[in-house]
Amino acid sequence: MKSKILACLAMGVMAVPAQAAIVVTIKQVGSDVKVEGYGSLDVAGLSGPGSPSVEGGVVAGQIPSLQSFLAVGSPDSQLVTWYSISGSPFTLGSGGFQRASQGSGDKFGIFSPPSGSIIYLGAPQGYVSGSSLSGESVYLNKTIAGLGLTNGTYEWKWGSGASADSFTLTIGDTTTAPPVPLPAAAWLLLSGLAGLGVVGRRKRPGAPA
Repeated sequence: MKSKILACLAMGVMAVPAQAAIVVTIKQVGSDVKVEGYGSLDVAGLSGPGSPSVEGGVVAGQIPSLQSFLAVGSPDSQLVTWYSISGSPFTLGSGGFQRASQGSGDKFGIFSPPSGSIIYLGAPQGYVSGSSLSGESVYLNKTIAGLGLTNGTYEWKWGSGASADSFTLTIGDTTTAPPVPLPAAAWLLLSGLAGLGVVGRRKRPGAPA
């Protein structure tokens, strides 16, 4: 009986479409600032890809030629392709351009031009939509305030249905940061396991499976 229920749950999990999402956190760790990001991007329906540019491991709270800029990953050269989504210009603080001391993993990010109604999302050149992304950057002997960043949670959303996507950035220790949502498939699996527990408790001792 249990094996049949687990099989049904597995089929249900596989049938639920996964929705992409990127989560990035910027935290003070001792005397350094650490940027960590993970998730995936659904770029299949986005305008682009635009021309690749070499950017990575940088933050810009605000500079005259660029409203705000964030790129996770190594500061070494690597091509990043930019896609556009609808959105108003935003600023992450009052500071200028800062390049990370070190970093690793994939390069991806987000930036806002000083005017217009377009925001750009960056992914590694040749990125396959929905593939996993993970990267980090470290700013040695820096503070969040020293980087010109303002604590808070910033979120951008686009698409709908199976193509719904989001980019969430949390700067500093803030109680406004939302918990990372579990995918619908995970909730389905948890519900099914809870149901198995109820069935197990109701089963009489010695009763056949």
